[in-house]
Amino acid sequence: MTQTFVGKTALIVGGSSGIGKETARQLLMNGAEWVAIIGHKADKMEEAKKQLALLGEVRTHLADLRRWDDVMATVDYVAGLEKTDLLVNAAGVFLPKMFVEHTPADYDQYLDLNKATFFVTQQVVKNMIAHQSGNIVNIGSMWASQSI
Repeated sequence: MTQTFVGKTALIVGGSSGIGKETARQLLMNGAEWVAIIGHKADKMEEAKKQLALLGEVRTHLADLRRWDDVMATVDYVAGLEKTDLLVNAAGVFLPKMFVEHTPADYDQYLDLNKATFFVTQQVVKNMIAHQSGNIVNIGSMWASQSI
């Protein structure tokens, strides 16, 4: 049986490429009212919006979640969404190098993104509590091949 998302809304962190973008596509194809995607590369965001808008309403928010000011702006953006039925955390840092070659700055990128995900998710959960429903999916596929 195909899952339908008719009337549902979704926020996808890391939605301008990869698994996040495909998730947005699948949600729109299956009836989502709208998807909001967050990404940090303007060109990828515009291309994703152009492609996804053929399927339904797409909202975008440009932010580098490794920067605290952008995290706070994103939390404010999320607070302004009228309802979020589904949150998909699909953003990631991919630094393909040997484990022994990682630097403290590399590690900080992972920590910064995890911290951002925590506070963005916290804001979405407040919305979900207010509406007494919602689902969260966290994706971490790169951990299968990249350790830190």
